[in-house]
Amino acid sequence: MFDPVTAAFIRAAPPLPGLDPSELVDELTSAYIDIASARLALGGGDGQALTLDTLVARMSRLADTYEGQIVLGLNPDHSRSAAFVAGSARQVIAQVARLGAAEDGTTRLDEDVVGAEIASALLFLIAERSSDAFEAARDIRAAGEPNAIRRALILALGRFARGQFSEIVEIDVDRERLGDSDDYSRAADLLFRELLKGFPFTIDTQLLTGVLSS
Repeated sequence: MFDPVTAAFIRAAPPLPGLDPSELVDELTSAYIDIASARLALGGGDGQALTLDTLVARMSRLADTYEGQIVLGLNPDHSRSAAFVAGSARQVIAQVARLGAAEDGTTRLDEDVVGAEIASALLFLIAERSSDAFEAARDIRAAGEPNAIRRALILALGRFARGQFSEIVEIDVDRERLGDSDDYSRAADLLFRELLKGFPFTIDTQLLTGVLSS
């Protein structure tokens, strides 16, 4: 399912114990095939439970390992390929989670979890694959999130991945109230608010001017 250029890009990812980068294309392709098969089974009204736990566990380990390498600055010459593989793995996890779930399900963002849709889009941006980031961001949904700060940050992340920079700059963070919850959740909200405040500063002024004038 990957074109030759993307396949070569994937194979440039750093090797992992027990996994040769040359196997990654087949690994990811097989994962997408498994998801497609699961969708067909659900669409056909098959009442048999579909177990994709093994696939999710495999993709989670793959994504966690490469994300860790990116954060720690390991193998910097191969960070883009590592980010693309990790983003693809997170995308698989997001698609598995949506099987049988509501079409308009809210993307999760809280003190315990960053939704796979968000992680996937951001990783694709690190890989400098804007079209893949845009596609992943289609599944980032804030509707239904009762917490104002988290809802605003989910929206901003989705817009950032889709290149909708002008809409991010217009966000009025001070209007968004912190949630009323325990100290753990409130601390997370304070962090999310600071991330939201920092968004306009991550957007290059010249790029923004070019986008708005085009």
